[in-house]
Amino acid sequence: MNPQRRRKKEVEQFQLESFIKAMGLPWSVERAGDDQDEPDFFVMTPEGVVGVEITQLFVDRQDGMAASPLKEQEMRHIGKLAKLADAYYGITDVPVHAKFVRFNESALSRTAEAMAVAVGQLKPMESKRLELDDDIVVHLLRLPAEVPGYKRWQIASDRMAWVTCVSGAALEAVVEPKRRRLDAYRRSTARIVLLVVVDRTWGSGMIKNAGALSTQGGGFDAIYLHVLPDVARRLDQVEG
Repeated sequence: MNPQRRRKKEVEQFQLESFIKAMGLPWSVERAGDDQDEPDFFVMTPEGVVGVEITQLFVDRQDGMAASPLKEQEMRHIGKLAKLADAYYGITDVPVHAKFVRFNESALSRTAEAMAVAVGQLKPMESKRLELDDDIVVHLLRLPAEVPGYKRWQIASDRMAWVTCVSGAALEAVVEPKRRRLDAYRRSTARIVLLVVVDRTWGSGMIKNAGALSTQGGGFDAIYLHVLPDVARRLDQVEG
């Protein structure tokens, strides 16, 4: 499994386990699916094994769109920050938390070098705002040596967005492709549920009417909605 796919599976498993906890369900994750004709995960329930397919709902993914431009940008930034962190820790082993107000994806080496110099002048738990020209602004916090190699860095704009309402059609746009694969999923287990995730910790998930959404009936044994970090419910399935 390539690193990007592995990271996606790890995120999905976190989302699933968070949902199980939020719902208070007596479920346990058995294994991941094979990414071919199986659902994303298999869970053990008191009634037996259930397949769980996971999809996400974004503020800017509407009917007919293959992906969310906002989420694609966030994922690209995650990759760039990982490369920047590797460059930084190739220069120094001083752990740091970095939150970028402005970020230049094409200046990773220059940014890593400037950060290493700036952090080297700080005491543990001391912070500093670093500006490089007009295109890079970052808040740095030197961390204690007890947290080596800290890489959970952020770009502020990825975590902020206008809180937006989405339509029922937008929800159907992410449910219907999964519904079309149900016959394949049921070759591995009879019961299949769909988990729709809204991750409000990212700008791409800033949806304010998630609690009012419902979906058309048919297909899945149940459709659940998980609004990260702690809201979960079963979606009403109405006849359309």
